[in-house]
Amino acid sequence: MLRTLAIALVLVFSVPSVVFAKEAPITRRDGFLLLWHSIHRPVEQTNEHPFSDLAKGSPGFDAITYAKSRGLLGDAKSFHPGSALDRATAMLWLLRTRNVDDPKNIAPKTIASLLKGIGADNLVLSSKKSSRVFGGRALLRSELIALINAFDSALAKQEHEVSLYAEDFQGEGTAFGETFDMHALTAAHRTFPGNTLVKVKNVANGKSVLVRINDRGPYVKGRDMDLSLNAFTAIADRSEGKIHATFERLGDRSLVRPCVGIPAYQSRITKSVRLIKGVPRLLTLGDTVTLRSASTFIVEEVRNPDGTIDSSHQWIAPGTRYAITPSSEGLFDVVLGAKDGTRKTMEMQVMDCGRTR
Repeated sequence: MLRTLAIALVLVFSVPSVVFAKEAPITRRDGFLLLWHSIHRPVEQTNEHPFSDLAKGSPGFDAITYAKSRGLLGDAKSFHPGSALDRATAMLWLLRTRNVDDPKNIAPKTIASLLKGIGADNLVLSSKKSSRVFGGRALLRSELIALINAFDSALAKQEHEVSLYAEDFQGEGTAFGETFDMHALTAAHRTFPGNTLVKVKNVANGKSVLVRINDRGPYVKGRDMDLSLNAFTAIADRSEGKIHATFERLGDRSLVRPCVGIPAYQSRITKSVRLIKGVPRLLTLGDTVTLRSASTFIVEEVRNPDGTIDSSHQWIAPGTRYAITPSSEGLFDVVLGAKDGTRKTMEMQVMDCGRTR
């Protein structure tokens, strides 16, 4: 009996030491990889000499070496992968991986001003002598995740001046070696990597458009993005020239496919004539839209981004279908009608969102 009681007491008093074990600080390797994977950016081949203390083939070697080649990790010779990550270093890496500015302009002395510039003042601690960013205190994994979420939330709320570019640049080469097409849903940004998908939302009316970064610019002071003509007119009137918008960076188009899972369909032609599922507001290039209804309707025309029109004037009876497979990116207008003469135009943004591999 006494022996059983002794064993029970040992079990009771040994459990709390496991349940309430103190969380260890996150390492520099694990911390950086957490930051890196959260932006959905691919790793490219590089000739950059790796850090001296990072073995080839070790966890995170490719991503860390690539980040070093892009100037995101500074110019130190050693990475110290197993050392604890401090908050000041995490802030540097956050600012650089989010492309807030050229990496060369992001240094310990500029952290506070850059954070204030994006409205993340709450991440800066004020002391009696000066503003600081938590110095060298080691971060826990949970704290780093909270820091990432707070920082990205501030970025998503930041307002930017956005303009457009169109005919004067049509057919010219972009900074990434493409041919500029004002009818595609693309944009120019000074620091975002090429092929980054960005959701741009017009602050004035709440309309948004998904664009792919394929050019550098704008080079007018105070402006943060140039939208192609089709992208700009999807969320604003061309006559406005410039608008204020927020940016939501989604990641590289090879790693994300934001067209999936968006339930925004347009189905109502009249009160009594509705499409089954309908016309999506956003469609992945290469996918097909199938239109059908329990009532007869007409597909009058499909207006293409380049201004051409595919006239159909085809009546679609119950039990039959009409398929549309866009062959290019851009904003399409699908014009439908009912027997009572009602006409309804439904906008559909088509974009090469990237496909899962």
